[in-house]
Amino acid sequence: VPTEVPTDPRPFRRCVFAMHYSNVALFREILDVVRRRNAKTLGVDGTPAHVLFELAQTRFEPAQIADDSFAVITGFHVIDGVTRLILVEGTRGEVMDPVYEIASREASNPAVRVLFNRRLGYDARMYGTLGGDVWPVKLCETVPALAKSPAVLAGDGVRPMTRECVLRLAQLLDGKMGPSWMREIESSRAFPRVEWLVSLDKRFGAELTVTDLTGEAPRLRGVHRTTRTDVDDELEAYGGGSKNPGRVRNVEQTVGQTVEQTVGQYDATTVMSPGTARGKARRRVHPPLDMTTPLDGSYLEDLAARRRARTRRDLTADYLAHTERLQRTLGDEKRRAWREWNVRRITAEEEAEIKAKEAEIKAKEAEMAAAAAAAEA
Repeated sequence: VPTEVPTDPRPFRRCVFAMHYSNVALFREILDVVRRRNAKTLGVDGTPAHVLFELAQTRFEPAQIADDSFAVITGFHVIDGVTRLILVEGTRGEVMDPVYEIASREASNPAVRVLFNRRLGYDARMYGTLGGDVWPVKLCETVPALAKSPAVLAGDGVRPMTRECVLRLAQLLDGKMGPSWMREIESSRAFPRVEWLVSLDKRFGAELTVTDLTGEAPRLRGVHRTTRTDVDDELEAYGGGSKNPGRVRNVEQTVGQTVEQTVGQYDATTVMSPGTARGKARRRVHPPLDMTTPLDGSYLEDLAARRRARTRRDLTADYLAHTERLQRTLGDEKRRAWREWNVRRITAEEEAEIKAKEAEIKAKEAEMAAAAAAAEA
């Protein structure tokens, strides 16, 4: 009778990498493993940019996160400008085996801190809610600096979960005083929670760059990697590294001749437009404005006359008179239009007339009541 293979109650594995910010090769290798696995599981295909976009936008359902057969790798990536801390997790077997191969190879590298244990499992995914790609967190300061800052360690300026996240990240990065084995991390509960990472990003987060996410400097727009112009040849010839060193021996002389030809070709009122193709479009420069004061003193006399006229005016009286004119003209017109539009609102005269009629009715009722009382008596 075949016996059922017992399921592993702790099927998830984790691995921690800490490396220098400039270790681009290892960083990209880990990202490639994560993205290839997640793209295969989620059925995402296309260019690397498209795959990265789809994985970054993917969010897993709670049932998928709890399912140990859901073959994805999740985790986070903390960048502080000096080091990169990457923690990834996934199910044991073919999902985490490529990660363990990288970890086993880099374990002997003194420049890389690696923490992993193939036999140490976990009963749940801790970072499944972060999505289909390694979730990046860029910090405005280094983790050790934040962990030693009095503003972080004391006072109410930092939330307790943010402070705890900084301290636990510092433990993971500390190769001397921090945990040296994966079981030490498990026993000391040094793994930061998702809500702690989110709080850390909100409090000390900085702007992510292309280099942070890909490890490569961004390429300038409009400049191709294979582009080669005459300027490159001239600079190489100037430095003596060109195959034809006699092509241009003096770059300064060439530039000077070009400037002289350009100045002699156009007059002083015509300037080449810097943003047009081949520099053919031109714009005309107008002569500067005459800002000099007239020598006859007419400007100063006119200015003094305006000041005297302004000091003689009674601004308060002018303002009240202007307000009264507006009330008689524009104000009456606006009020008339408002009364015509708002039919439920009555004027003061109409209200006085209604009150007078009500008083008259009350007086008649009082007379009738007095007459009835006299008749009964």
